[in-house]
Amino acid sequence: MANDQQSKQHSELLGVLQGIQSSLRATAIVQLVSEFYTPDERRALMAEYDALRDKDSAAFAAMQKTREGVVDPDLSWDQRVEKYGERTAKQHWADHAGCMAIRAETMKDVGVFEQKHRLLMRLMDSVAELGKGKYE
Repeated sequence: MANDQQSKQHSELLGVLQGIQSSLRATAIVQLVSEFYTPDERRALMAEYDALRDKDSAAFAAMQKTREGVVDPDLSWDQRVEKYGERTAKQHWADHAGCMAIRAETMKDVGVFEQKHRLLMRLMDSVAELGKGKYE
């Protein structure tokens, strides 16, 4: 019984310490960000990042929509060629392939931004972590 009580206290203490650690990490990141970016630069970069993410989301949605419009979307390429012939199979996937190429480009743009501005990404992660509630 005493071990259960101690275990519970240790678990509660560990939770409190993890909360403190998250807060300290977030505070450190905020300080680092303020050293490297002015508030105006941060706002401009975050707006740029949001625009890149919106563009990527739109490209993903377009890619999904074109995939749904493909005849027999669950067929593999080989099955499609066998069933319809290569020329028709290429026509089936032409729009989707174009959207896939656009999505690949938007994903690349987001990735380049994230690599270039890692500190801002860490700040966003910290904000998300601190914003989590007890039940998330």
